[in-house]
Amino acid sequence: MKKFETLKNIKKVHLIGIGGVSMSGIAIMLKQAGYIVTGSDKNDGDMINILKENDIPVYIGSSAEMVKDADVVVYTSAINQHDPEFVRAKALNIPTFERAKFLGLLLKCYKKPICICGTHGKTTTTSMTASIFMDANMDPNIQIGGKFNKLDNKNYRIADSEYFILESCEYVDSFLNFPHHTATILNIDEDHLDYFSGLDEIKASFKKFILMLPKNGYLIVNQDDVNCMAVLDEIKDELKRNEIQIFTFSLSEPTATIYANNISCNIKGFYSFNIIDPKTLKKHSFYLTVPGIHNVYDALAAITTSYAHGIKLSQMRKSLNEFSGAK
Repeated sequence: MKKFETLKNIKKVHLIGIGGVSMSGIAIMLKQAGYIVTGSDKNDGDMINILKENDIPVYIGSSAEMVKDADVVVYTSAINQHDPEFVRAKALNIPTFERAKFLGLLLKCYKKPICICGTHGKTTTTSMTASIFMDANMDPNIQIGGKFNKLDNKNYRIADSEYFILESCEYVDSFLNFPHHTATILNIDEDHLDYFSGLDEIKASFKKFILMLPKNGYLIVNQDDVNCMAVLDEIKDELKRNEIQIFTFSLSEPTATIYANNISCNIKGFYSFNIIDPKTLKKHSFYLTVPGIHNVYDALAAITTSYAHGIKLSQMRKSLNEFSGAK
């Protein structure tokens, strides 16, 4: 794995809160790219063990000495601003980056970041999409907000392809730090009201996120979600000017790019459904082994995202049938 072009003259990175699901993945990416990586965390745990297995030293607690020779310090937004390591880094004028901003720097080095966002369903949809891309030999880089058995119960995958599939959260506008070629919007609901003032502000944040798409970027959106479609309607002219390719998915609108019909549910709560390929008009049948209609929506989002990137529907069936969830 090559070093990141956006981290010129950087040799050593220290991460405060390194045991978090995203921070740990970032740490291992940096290590495999040839950087010296150290970290600290308040608590021990499974991710700390994985980091140590990757020869990344981790200090449990906080020690100002840990940062003295770092070129960059990355911190999770959950840390106390009086944390000894953070304070020492500031005193030494070491550049500091909040996790999302730093991850955004890394994403600039990939041609096709795929950011999957929405108020709920992100971890499942990101895992489903990752599974499809892996089975289709697209060799994606992956970061998920949970452990996934297909990643050996880890939350990340490091590869050399142009694809980076990333679970992207709107909380504290975190996803606005992530450059992306593809935006997959699952739903927009009232949530995180400790940060957002209400639904209008949440919709405004998603609007900004979508408008970050580059010219000829891909937008995948839930056509059954009223708030998603309201946001889409408000920015339709900008999307047209930027030649954004829009792909929709639905359980109720046959006009959607990917439309599921003949939906049925067995006694276990597992759903099956059919999709007609928009190009070939051939019918493809899908059967999920995770229960609930919400997982059908997550599957449709993963199918549509994968379809937009040229993966055939016939290649996706096995991936989704074998999907058993993420922790």
